[in-house]
Amino acid sequence: MTLEQLYITADNLNITVIDMFCPASGSVSLKTDEGCCFIGLDDGTGTCEEKKVRLAHEIGHCATDSFYSRHTLLDNIRKHERRADKWAINSIIPLDELIDEFKYDYVEPWEIADYFGVTLDYVDKALKLYGFIE
Repeated sequence: MTLEQLYITADNLNITVIDMFCPASGSVSLKTDEGCCFIGLDDGTGTCEEKKVRLAHEIGHCATDSFYSRHTLLDNIRKHERRADKWAINSIIPLDELIDEFKYDYVEPWEIADYFGVTLDYVDKALKLYGFIE
């Protein structure tokens, strides 16, 4: 899934994505009391790959209703973050496409990251999620 396709996905899920100054994290998502989801994405921070990963992750929060506050217990925060990551990974590094890349001899993490247009960190998370590494 490309960055453009992620924006379309957000639109299809009725998620409003706005450009905002957010240098510390690069992105943030929230859900209003009325159930509307918003994503703030700092377009001036990071590489194209980092923006893609951040947007996918924030859509993951909205798509899985995985939100938390500063009062949430750390264990629950980790669960919400993992759900958002899992949604993002399944969307931008689908297992079937990853297996196809292995067949074409794309086995180095940087090759996989380059093919999917994501960060090396997210390739590592995907390989762990899918059980290829521990």
